[in-house]
Amino acid sequence: RVLFRSLTVRETVLRDGGKGLLVWSWMRIGGHDTTSNAIGKLYQAGSKAMLRGDDGAALMLSAPFDEHPEAARAALRAFVGDNLKAIDAALAHAAAAH
Repeated sequence: RVLFRSLTVRETVLRDGGKGLLVWSWMRIGGHDTTSNAIGKLYQAGSKAMLRGDDGAALMLSAPFDEHPEAARAALRAFVGDNLKAIDAALAHAAAAH
């Protein structure tokens, strides 16, 4: 896991020969971010109990790399830094549409 400010993401490295793909993922459930399926279910149950529905989103970002994932990690960090507010706004808009 990688901590980005107050956002914790699950990091997965996929490899095929000499090529790699670094994937960061997390879930947004009831306005809460988590990487834990168990905690996500608790957020979902709490939201449903409060009659707010049980909507959620799985978010995944990826970047390719050749040998070492550091450059891909830096690219994802920069992307999240530049776009986290837009991601938050898009998720809020999608939640409001339901």
